[in-house]
Amino acid sequence: MFDENELTLLAKIRAMPALYLHKISVMALRDYMAGYWHAKDESMGRTAGCVGNITINGEADLGKIPPPQRGFLDFVQDYYTSYREGYFHLISHMSANEEEAFWKFFELLDAYLASEKSL
Repeated sequence: MFDENELTLLAKIRAMPALYLHKISVMALRDYMAGYWHAKDESMGRTAGCVGNITINGEADLGKIPPPQRGFLDFVQDYYTSYREGYFHLISHMSANEEEAFWKFFELLDAYLASEKSL
């Protein structure tokens, strides 16, 4: 699961996306979160080639995804029955447009969090 700071930030972005993102897009959200995760890693003295579920070239490296986000990745991949992409790319690929994908991300996040609470 995402940590409380990440969930709080995602809730703020969801409520007012234009305040945080240059456009309402799942890939803009990915870029913003990549910066957040990079800064978080730097502040903790970690310098990995992967931030969140994004490597330097933008592709997911499943072996490097931190365990809290790995659960969400598994959830999204099961939802779409696909195991080739990270969750941002997969949601984008399976949506009609980037704005639809942005909102689908939050729909899937809500479903994932509800499923985690029921365990």
